[in-house]
Amino acid sequence: YQLIQKRLRTTENNLNQYKQQPIHESIDINTLSTIMTAFVRQGQHKLCAEFERKKLILQFDAIDHRLIKTFYNLNPTDDQIRSAKIIWQAAQSKLHAEEQLAILKQRIYTKRLPSSLNILDHSIDNVEHLLKQSIINRDKSATLSFRRLKTIAQFKYDIMTLEMTTVEEIIRSHVNIIADEKKKLIDSAGGQVPIPKSLVQIMNAIAARQSNMVQRSQCILKKKLSVFDDAPMTINMAGAVGAK
Repeated sequence: YQLIQKRLRTTENNLNQYKQQPIHESIDINTLSTIMTAFVRQGQHKLCAEFERKKLILQFDAIDHRLIKTFYNLNPTDDQIRSAKIIWQAAQSKLHAEEQLAILKQRIYTKRLPSSLNILDHSIDNVEHLLKQSIINRDKSATLSFRRLKTIAQFKYDIMTLEMTTVEEIIRSHVNIIADEKKKLIDSAGGQVPIPKSLVQIMNAIAARQSNMVQRSQCILKKKLSVFDDAPMTINMAGAVGAK
């Protein structure tokens, strides 16, 4: 915060010094001052938001450490420890896949395809080279070129849709793994009703860390999705929009 305030004061001082200098009548120094101040304050807001986000991530990490310690303080059995590790690993992998899926959906929604797909514009066919031959009528060449670009653009979206379907299947697989391990924990009670208090505490401790992992992941995903609001849009040769 001190660095931000220092930069703001420096900019304001520079503007005040600039006001003292002779200027051309067509330049509105007051307007310039307002614009520059607004620009600096916008940067200040972004820096503050990023600082708060990183602080929140550190808080989630500290909570995660405490939750792991709480779990082991319950003196779980080897089987319970094994199940907990499987659940947490599957939960982490599931969150990573969900992050991928959310970004893919956002890319399609905003028409900002990965720049890596741009290689398809020139590498999958010989039509582009053939269309350069002068023997083809200009209007016919334009029509064929449009059809080619449209086909490539659709192919890119089909590839991304297939990737989304694959990621969704991965998510379902992790959900099944988590459900199976939780069932093993319940079955370990041997049908006792109600479930022993010690086992309930173990399962609650596992779920508590899992919940913290979800909140941390959501915080990170929110930041990654915000990039789509700031990234410049570029039109690639296939008529689709791309962004890194």
